[in-house]
Amino acid sequence: MLCWKAIFEVPFCVFEIVKVYEGGSVFDIGKPCCRAFVDLSDDCRIEVFQHSKFFPVIEGFCKAVIGAGPIGGGGVVRAPPPHHHHH
Repeated sequence: MLCWKAIFEVPFCVFEIVKVYEGGSVFDIGKPCCRAFVDLSDDCRIEVFQHSKFFPVIEGFCKAVIGAGPIGGGGVVRAPPPHHHHH
């Protein structure tokens, strides 16, 4: 699980995420924690969260909290690359 070490470096972040799994509110996840969560690489997120129904909820909330732009680190899922032309 070392790929998501960043989450452990933010105080209480891992507890905020675990609380959601235990029925808590996604609104308890703080902005620094959200940033660490969204910055995880795609491979890491798939490995850790692929079977979780909470994952899209947390990810959606966190992207809204930090302002949906890319933040370096992992690629932003589902957002089209800016250089592609639209039909």
